[in-house]
Amino acid sequence: MKRLIFLFGVMAAMPQAWSQNGMPADTLQSVTLEEVKVTRSAIVDKSDRKLLIPTEKQLRMSSNGVDLLRNMQMPMLTVDIVNDQIKLSGNGSLAICINGREADIADVKALDPRTVKRIEFHESPSMRYGGVDGVIDYIVEQPTSGGSFVASGQQSYVGWGNYNVSGKFNKGNSQFGLYGNFGERYGFTNWRDNEERYQTLDGQQFTRTEKGLPGTTETPWYAVALDYGYSKSDKMLFVVQAKFRGNPGHVTEFNGELANSYSSGWQRVFDRSAYDRIRPSLDLYWQRNMQHGQSLMLNVVGTYDSKQSEHFYRTENHGISQDDADLQTVIDSRSYSLIANGNYEKRWDIGRLTTGIRYSHGWGDNDYLSSHVREKTREGKTLVYAEWWQPIREKFDYKLSIAGKQRSFRIAGEEPTNTFDVIASLETRLRLNGENTLRLGLSTSTNTPDANDLTSALQDLDEFQKYRGNPALKPYRKYKATAQYELAKGVFFGRLKATCDYYKNPVMEDKYWVTEGGETFLLNTLANQRSMMQATVLATVRVAVVPDWLTVAGNIGWERDVSKGLHYEHRHSSMIANWDVMLTYRNFALGYAGGINQKYLWGETIHGDENYQVVQLSYKWRDWNFAIGIVNPFMDNYNVPSENLNRYGGYVRKWHVTMAENLGFISISYAVQWGRKAKQMEKRLNNSYDGGAIGTTGK
Repeated sequence: MKRLIFLFGVMAAMPQAWSQNGMPADTLQSVTLEEVKVTRSAIVDKSDRKLLIPTEKQLRMSSNGVDLLRNMQMPMLTVDIVNDQIKLSGNGSLAICINGREADIADVKALDPRTVKRIEFHESPSMRYGGVDGVIDYIVEQPTSGGSFVASGQQSYVGWGNYNVSGKFNKGNSQFGLYGNFGERYGFTNWRDNEERYQTLDGQQFTRTEKGLPGTTETPWYAVALDYGYSKSDKMLFVVQAKFRGNPGHVTEFNGELANSYSSGWQRVFDRSAYDRIRPSLDLYWQRNMQHGQSLMLNVVGTYDSKQSEHFYRTENHGISQDDADLQTVIDSRSYSLIANGNYEKRWDIGRLTTGIRYSHGWGDNDYLSSHVREKTREGKTLVYAEWWQPIREKFDYKLSIAGKQRSFRIAGEEPTNTFDVIASLETRLRLNGENTLRLGLSTSTNTPDANDLTSALQDLDEFQKYRGNPALKPYRKYKATAQYELAKGVFFGRLKATCDYYKNPVMEDKYWVTEGGETFLLNTLANQRSMMQATVLATVRVAVVPDWLTVAGNIGWERDVSKGLHYEHRHSSMIANWDVMLTYRNFALGYAGGINQKYLWGETIHGDENYQVVQLSYKWRDWNFAIGIVNPFMDNYNVPSENLNRYGGYVRKWHVTMAENLGFISISYAVQWGRKAKQMEKRLNNSYDGGAIGTTGK
């Protein structure tokens, strides 16, 4: 702790050096377009983020915050209406914020788009965001009277739908808000095609081939929230939100017939995973703007996470001289977390200093009911960070960040594991002229294993395989380098970006034969392997072919992965491609978006994404929005592939879901607002705990 205090003192005492005359090239004040009628969608390039300014038409044609982002066609982001997600184009984690405070897609759906001033996109986020790869932040205004009401629904002819309702009520400096969100995902038919390859320690080889039979997938969710906000002029802001999220009755069921290479018989297999989960949370946020360009932000979040999960695996043997398998794993998992985050910012004409401290503590209580094992875990993390941003003359600016990160993890009854790391990043921007920009970035970060990685409890997967975590796992370091060129000219925006991520001793899978208690089985576990490298080249384009009528956007690229384990080495390459075309005329909008199956390697597993296409026609009438659409209209064999390259127990799988083929739907939304607008202070912190409840592990 003394090292943290010392490091914080050094960073907070950074001198006001490199003074220069004149105003900085990139203003330190927030960008607003008040009283300006925006007729063409704007991308304002800032040193640490992009400001996405919606047009008057995009605001009018949208029914909520997610719909607005979809209509703005930002090629760096993908709006997935089927899985109800907002994702980065390519791999990476994305955080969603509203005025700087952590949110989720349900919060964004509750926004009246007419209150959105802009959307900020951070591709190299501040350390205060917790190490994610990207951040989108909706900057909204708060009326001083009246309120707003937003309701929307999507429904298909199968058990798929999305329903949202929200209301905000304003009086003076106060705002009261509530929303409810429900995702219907019931009764989908799914199956898997699965070929497994085994090699024993004595060199014998055999295969098992599973022919999939219809099973069921159900993945509903819901969320409700109440919030209260108080703002006083531009000086003080206080927000409290109580949220309750749940995933009731999640079920994934696979049925099949297994043939093998060592006998003429076959097996009937039943493989079922299910869980129920609830996550209530309370979020308190306070911000104070002071004189001389100073601001102070504090955020405290408490969360309870309860998850009951089970995994069943059963076989019926026909003509095979071995016993039927009847395996079961049941886990009752509960976790509690408390996160406190403080951030101080000071602005000068020559630059900006940001310092902060973030502390999180998590308590886990996991009962492995089928194996009579109970584990209690404790985890504490402290992050102290400082960032200095400065423009030099008119064309160049940089941001230098440094942080100290301390972690303590303990399983009850065992000695704690304590680690300390120093991480840093440097981001630079060179504006060659008003249209061409070059960016370079270097960063280091530390990733830590979660509770499911560290458990010592043994779980059955099938008659040959079991899973167990590794309590000896250590945090590992990531090094990232980026180079990016951008051209923005008139109706054209283009970008060429190269990224290389290198992980030293990453936590990745390990699979080998063991004998314990007189039983020999293939153990699936984890270890700190040698290294992992992921290199990506991505070209991005957005063109207003016919301004205000036809816009085309998309990405195309290539990814190369190299995985080096203690006992393996694998390489893999994959293409990246997605597109978004939108035609608008008066109150009509016709959109066509899609993407190819992007694959990536991690450890010994090649993970596949999905091929998807979405066509949607919408019409805006007064406060109503009506739409019809279809998902994957030109597909008759939807599947998500995966492959494991382990020499002792590899596989090739394809997961099929009939719901995802030719899924037609209708959508109706209503949004009304009353009252007048007033500027709201912008919140700047977000807190979430990534320990969470653990669940059963399936095949």
